[in-house]
Amino acid sequence: MLERVPTSSLKSGGQVPSEQFENDNSTTSNLLKALKRTMASEFSRELSVKLSTGMRRLASMGYWQGGYAPFGMARLLVGPNGEPKQILNDGEWHGVSTDRTVLVPGDPDEVETVSLAFDLYTKAHKSRRQIVDVLNQRSILPRSGKPWTMARLRRLLSADVYKGAYAYGKYVQRRLVARDRWSIGIARFAALFPKSNGRRQTRASVKR
Repeated sequence: MLERVPTSSLKSGGQVPSEQFENDNSTTSNLLKALKRTMASEFSRELSVKLSTGMRRLASMGYWQGGYAPFGMARLLVGPNGEPKQILNDGEWHGVSTDRTVLVPGDPDEVETVSLAFDLYTKAHKSRRQIVDVLNQRSILPRSGKPWTMARLRRLLSADVYKGAYAYGKYVQRRLVARDRWSIGIARFAALFPKSNGRRQTRASVKR
C-alpha cells in the first residue's frame, strides 16, 4: 500500500516516489512492476463493484445516494434507526458511517412551484410552453438561477422522485441507460405528486 506523503514534505521540495520498489529497469523489476499495477487495477475494479452494489442496495431501500437534492426537496440526515437529525445544506455530508440521507419536501415556495407545474400539466392540460411561461412569471426559478425552459420542465415532470419513487443508476459515464437497469426503490417521503394523476405525466417523459 502506498504511504501518504505529508504536505510539509512536498512544500519543502520532497519528491513522491513513483513506485514502492527499486526500478533498475531489469526484467525482474519490470515484471514485478507490471504485476503490482495489474493487482492494483483489479483491486480498484473490485472495490468499485462492491461500492456500486452497496449504493444500489441502499437506494432500493429509499436512501438518497447522489449529490444535491432535486428542486423542491431537501436532504435529511437520519440515524441508524431512522430518527431525524438535521437538514443538510449544500456541501454538507454525513460524517458517521451508520447515518443515512433521505429526501423530504424542501423550501415551501419550491414545493408550491412543483405542485403548480404538475397541476397545470395534468389538470389544466396546459402545454409545456404555456407552463414555462407561467413559471417564469413567478419569482421562483430553478436553482441555477436561469429561467425555466422546455427541457428543465420536461425533466421535472418526468422525475420519479416527485411520485415517491427513487431511481438510482440512471446514468453510466453520463449516458442514460435503459430503465430496466435502474434501481428503483420506494422513497422515504410522501410523494409531492399523487400517482393517480400520473397518466399525462408519464407521457411527458418521452414527449420531446
